[in-house]
Amino acid sequence: MDTNHSADSSPLGRSASNNASRLGSSSSSRSSSSSSQRAGDFDADGAGLRSLIRRIKEYGVDQETLHDVTRNLVAFSTHWLGSYAVEACILKCPTPLDRELVAATFAALRDHELAEMVQDEYGSCVLQAFLQSAAKDDFLGQEQPRELAQRIERLPEAVLEQTHAKRTVKAIRRMFTRRGD
Repeated sequence: MDTNHSADSSPLGRSASNNASRLGSSSSSRSSSSSSQRAGDFDADGAGLRSLIRRIKEYGVDQETLHDVTRNLVAFSTHWLGSYAVEACILKCPTPLDRELVAATFAALRDHELAEMVQDEYGSCVLQAFLQSAAKDDFLGQEQPRELAQRIERLPEAVLEQTHAKRTVKAIRRMFTRRGD
């Protein structure tokens, strides 16, 4: 972990440049629409989410954590702090069944939920992390990430014109063209 950043500004040890782009100039900046809402059973100001992230750091991703995150996928993904918990579950799922649960949760997103995530500063980062992880995971094969990527690319043009959506589509094209897809 970068010693120049506190646990609050980098809950999972992200690099300074990634923190700056994800969290803005201060660790308390948030997306205005999603931060005023509750993220499932967790308060939007972050106390419950900080506890969840602490639990992930100390014990890894257990079944309770995985359940909390998958049940609140969109709310957590579009929350400045909740997105760290989702990405931790994506990157640290201990078993193939757990990875499959996370992948199934992403696959089950309705189009309006997918549009909300792809347009959101934090949600778009979560989607990119999932697609990169799933595309590398031989257990999942290539169909699930490709299908989700295609669903994103088929979202309405008004959605895809948004800054974060453009970045996500660009990342998708880079991911799948690199391997000749």
